[in-house]
Amino acid sequence: MPALTLQPVNDGVVAVLLQSGEPVGQLKWIGGLWKFKAMGYEGADLVPGGGPLTARHNCTFAQLDAAQVSAVLLGASSAPRNPSDTGSKQTHKHPCTGAMAGRLFAITWAFE
Repeated sequence: MPALTLQPVNDGVVAVLLQSGEPVGQLKWIGGLWKFKAMGYEGADLVPGGGPLTARHNCTFAQLDAAQVSAVLLGASSAPRNPSDTGSKQTHKHPCTGAMAGRLFAITWAFE
């Protein structure tokens, strides 16, 4: 899986870049968590909340870990399965969408 690069801007902001170096957002220290703020461009105009990772806008992280950030923001295909799920059908609960939006990311994944 491709990885994202985290590049510190200042004490409370970290730029999030694709492998190509293209910026796709920032992680901002807000309320004791790192909150992802997606960004994109339309021509030369910056579009806050836009870009290729717009579906992950406002996802939160307890710590800066490039591997964890990449797994969550780029997709959960390589994230661990939920070890407590013993049922035959497993569900995917992404920490950045739906009812989980804006909540603290924790590795409690399960996939079909």
